[in-house]
Amino acid sequence: MLTGYDSPPLHTLYLDRPLKGALLMQTLARVSRTFREKDAGLLVGYAPLADNLQKALSEYTERDQENQTLGRRSDEAVTLVKELLARIEGMLAGFNWRKLIVPRQAKSYTLAATATANYLRSPANPGNQVGGGDAEPLRARFRQASGQLTRAWALAAGDDE
Repeated sequence: MLTGYDSPPLHTLYLDRPLKGALLMQTLARVSRTFREKDAGLLVGYAPLADNLQKALSEYTERDQENQTLGRRSDEAVTLVKELLARIEGMLAGFNWRKLIVPRQAKSYTLAATATANYLRSPANPGNQVGGGDAEPLRARFRQASGQLTRAWALAAGDDE
């Protein structure tokens, strides 16, 4: 299924069986292909993934390993996660989404997420005003930072910090 077709808009790919070596790398490349406003993808592994990924990455040359984002040390990923979380917190500084969350009420998380999305997309939000000083509107900067956070979080997942 993974060979013989091109699907750049593929955002999430779920793996239910172990993949190794070149097939795993092809799979990762397939879901990570950029497309229009999509700058990343998500590979969800229900089968062993991390160990097989490390083995597949070890097949790269030293130069390849220096330039890759996957397989980097987890402390670098943790630092990046912290930086991205701080950037996202700054973007949401004008909106108190936490007050919408009620403990043990799952629906409140959905309401908080919806309200946050509305805040980020609102044309009345100063961050989305044309000529507001930033090159991109708030909604685009948030989308980019959250996409980077998804990738960095996956790389830092094995770190206790």
